[in-house]
Amino acid sequence: MSNFNLLDLAKSYFSTEIIDKASNHLGESQSGITKIISAAIPTLIGTIADKATSSPDSTNAVMQMANEQNESGITNQLSNFLGGEGGNDLFSKSSAVIKSLFGNDGDSNMLTNLLSNFSGTKGSSVGAIVSMAAPALLGLIGKFIKDNDTDNNGLTTMLKEQKQMAMSALPAGFSLASLTGHTNTPVSHATTTAASDAYNEMEEKTSGMGKLILPFLILVAIAVGCLYLFRNGCNNKVAATTEHGGDSNHTAAGHTTIKDTTANFVKAVNGAMDTLTGDFNYNEGDITTLTLPNGGGELKVGALSTEAKLIAFLNNKNEAIDTVKGNWFEFTNVHFKSGGAELTDASATQLKNMVAIAKAYPTATFKFGGYTDNTGNAAKNLTLSQKRAQAVSAMAVNLGAPKASFTEAKGYGDQFAIGDNSSPEGRAMNRRVAVNVKSK
Repeated sequence: MSNFNLLDLAKSYFSTEIIDKASNHLGESQSGITKIISAAIPTLIGTIADKATSSPDSTNAVMQMANEQNESGITNQLSNFLGGEGGNDLFSKSSAVIKSLFGNDGDSNMLTNLLSNFSGTKGSSVGAIVSMAAPALLGLIGKFIKDNDTDNNGLTTMLKEQKQMAMSALPAGFSLASLTGHTNTPVSHATTTAASDAYNEMEEKTSGMGKLILPFLILVAIAVGCLYLFRNGCNNKVAATTEHGGDSNHTAAGHTTIKDTTANFVKAVNGAMDTLTGDFNYNEGDITTLTLPNGGGELKVGALSTEAKLIAFLNNKNEAIDTVKGNWFEFTNVHFKSGGAELTDASATQLKNMVAIAKAYPTATFKFGGYTDNTGNAAKNLTLSQKRAQAVSAMAVNLGAPKASFTEAKGYGDQFAIGDNSSPEGRAMNRRVAVNVKSK
């Protein structure tokens, strides 16, 4: 099972040929289609995994659907969704699959807004790709079941493993946090965050189907709606408001902020506030070993850590630098002593890793951003955040980072919140430092 990677396998079916055909058929750029795929497939894997592990009945349902999709040969029919023979029938069957998997409760298009805004594509295009990817993933799961003679226990074990891998591979800048407080990682900031920068997968504190299903119910309803719109030529981009601060390369949590959702965060992050220090401590996931290029050695870090997300972004040749929103990653373990800009001793570990990454990617350049919650005087908060960003930059250089690697350190005060400032936990999340990849 350790050699099975559902994410990579699924992406292999969305070949250059399929992407090109989708681009032409949907009227989108190839890069836009690629970005939809990069966010939608891991999201679907996580959602299917949560569905399958929520109850024995749900496990049986996923098992049955997976077997049916495998027997249908859906993975060999993806191109037919894009104007091929039987395309309308495939969309209808896909809608039924999606409704069976996730229900049809969504009354909001916020999640499609996120995917649309992240990829720069129309909402109908998002719906079309999701309608292709959902049954294809189930078909691949069905093939795994058949090839390995897998029972229900084996299925849930496999999907839990695949979910972790998928969530750690979510693209920089994509997050469902503004919908549910669910973070992709506490790490990536470039899209909607709370965690762009995941899901990164942080498990919700709620139980059962509420983990990932709630946000995805919204996508499901939209996918069904987009089927209708797709057939009838939906060509309007779904609108989302993006808040900009003083930095044209920095949007709210990458940050893309859906209007009026910040105050409605559902706090479901895998982590907790330390009541003694006031810091937010993220669960960084299982320890994994990452090999750095150019003789940079190895890093043993959490699969959901800043380092893991950052390295994945730097290694991904298909992930271009976003000169508008930036490519932001929240530090998961960099903190300051109360009320000032003095870093805690524990912060040195992650900053040492940051230095190792900078050395291993000599052509990459980075910018640090500092943030506060919204309590107290805004002007003082801005000054404090600037001092904190500079403190991180100075420590990185003192730890041996090439000075040319870190081009700027800027404080943003209480701008670009990734947590709900009305709660102590949300404020703790907002008191943070992040790093933006300016160039690879």
